[in-house]
Amino acid sequence: MHPAVEEVKIEPYDFFIDVGSLVLEGRVPSRSSKGYAEGLHCPPTNLAQPRHQCDPTSVLECQRFEVALKHMGLLWRNNIPMSVEVLLSPDCADCSTVDQTSGIDISSAP
Repeated sequence: MHPAVEEVKIEPYDFFIDVGSLVLEGRVPSRSSKGYAEGLHCPPTNLAQPRHQCDPTSVLECQRFEVALKHMGLLWRNNIPMSVEVLLSPDCADCSTVDQTSGIDISSAP
């Protein structure tokens, strides 16, 4: 027998955006003991938690996320599935000095 699970209704577009946001923001590099943390734009784990409110003019992460949102919206409107490319790199002392947040080019907004 399955435990009772609360049914959450979400629009398909919102689900598409949340999955993309989770992929982009679920684990971002951090100086924590784990080496990563949830990004600002990671979807909240429960409905009571508020979402991050962006200020695209001041925070570089918000500017990059706005570009990613536009790209995800463009994919959705054209019925194109989202794809995820993963680049694995070795752990090395020189690699830690590279800016790892520059994956999204903010100059290529659709």
